[in-house]
Amino acid sequence: MSNRQADPDFLLTAEYNGASKLNTRIEIQEHFSTNTAGWFLWLYDQFRLPSPSLILELGSGPANLWLENCGRIPGGWSVVLSDLSIGMLEKARQTLPWPQFTLATLNAETIPFATGQFDAVIANGLFDHLPHPQQAFAEIERVLKPGGYLYSATGGQAHLRELEAMVKPFVPDADYGGASERFGLENGAALLSAWFTDVRSYPYDDRLVFHEAGPIVAYVLSEADVSRKMVGELRAAFIRSVEKQLTAEGSLQVTMNKGLFTARKP
Repeated sequence: MSNRQADPDFLLTAEYNGASKLNTRIEIQEHFSTNTAGWFLWLYDQFRLPSPSLILELGSGPANLWLENCGRIPGGWSVVLSDLSIGMLEKARQTLPWPQFTLATLNAETIPFATGQFDAVIANGLFDHLPHPQQAFAEIERVLKPGGYLYSATGGQAHLRELEAMVKPFVPDADYGGASERFGLENGAALLSAWFTDVRSYPYDDRLVFHEAGPIVAYVLSEADVSRKMVGELRAAFIRSVEKQLTAEGSLQVTMNKGLFTARKP
């Protein structure tokens, strides 16, 4: 399913046309996580930016990063939230404080802003979804000020591997780790180093622990293609399989193989 994860039409019309599927995954991850720091709080803690700063987030979704850190954002920061999905941005518009944030519908491979405009660009969980990530790197390098920062969170090849293993007997092309072969923890530093300097990686240590079937099934079905294919008796058989595994093992532990790259424009 990795090829679908880089298909803009599929992402826009099925996977990320609105915030509900993404928020289901985020809420389950937050509730069943063993890392007490919290993903979005941890991400925010990695930012090293002065005030004032002009910041562009690409693929911002419904702005969960900023909602989780709303009381911590310096008054001198101005943030442009951008996404390909109007539905995602509408959710952000309904919930974020103003006027510190502005919204823009755009494709990360053709950023419609002036050269050297931003102090930082944030692109979390984005590059593995782009058909041509090198075009995005070039555009980000262009719109950053000299010395400006890129912050890019991503997953690795082990991300959600236990969950994927449960699903594949029922939906063989299921892929819950994204397309880390396109951009992930294993190759991200090399890809970014062609465009940026001072590339560094920061791992986030976490796992999910489930003791009941309901949240596992909800997470699995939050992926649009799996939800479409796993119906009727196939879905019932999957639920029985999950319940059987939990009865035998007592819990399901799921690897969260995530981290952050930071880089600077020369």
